[in-house]
Amino acid sequence: TDTYVGIDLARIGDIAAISFAHILENGKIFADTHGFVSTVTPIEVKSKRDKIDYMKLAQEGHITISSSDSGIIDYAEMVQWLMEYEKKYKLNVKYLVYDSWDSDSFINEADKLGAKWTAIKLSQGYKGMSPPTKQFRYAVFNKKVTHANNPLLNLAMRNARVKQYDGNIKIDKDKQREKIDSLIALINAY
Repeated sequence: TDTYVGIDLARIGDIAAISFAHILENGKIFADTHGFVSTVTPIEVKSKRDKIDYMKLAQEGHITISSSDSGIIDYAEMVQWLMEYEKKYKLNVKYLVYDSWDSDSFINEADKLGAKWTAIKLSQGYKGMSPPTKQFRYAVFNKKVTHANNPLLNLAMRNARVKQYDGNIKIDKDKQREKIDSLIALINAY
């Protein structure tokens, strides 16, 4: 399956997200996402603060909780997860699109582990995010995007707000604890 992959990176406070835009035979897009969560702040405290049951999401396979000694999200673990997912589902990854925040570390890990993705950096400002956000929104309105009721993606959709500036739009959130990372990663993929 031809697939576009979007990455929204984080190390401690946010969810690091890998989202997928799988191109179906009928031209529609099947969207999915997987998150990675730090344990620098204990997961129970983080769950209470963010009002997200991270343990349940992990048990359901929607997130990976950091296993590093420091609790920081390990980009090598993310890359390995993505390489296994790609192999398991026999994906043809067309592009991996990522934000520039801490991206050198992620790309270096991907290179070290032998990943063969064509990677594209996308500015997360209005100018960079407006075109894919508008196209994604049109596709959703035209019912060309489906997903399997992924709770992480549902959460991001509920928390997302469209911000406008000078004719451009991008996704944002009202509060720090509101997580939109998987949607940002999906728009990167789009």
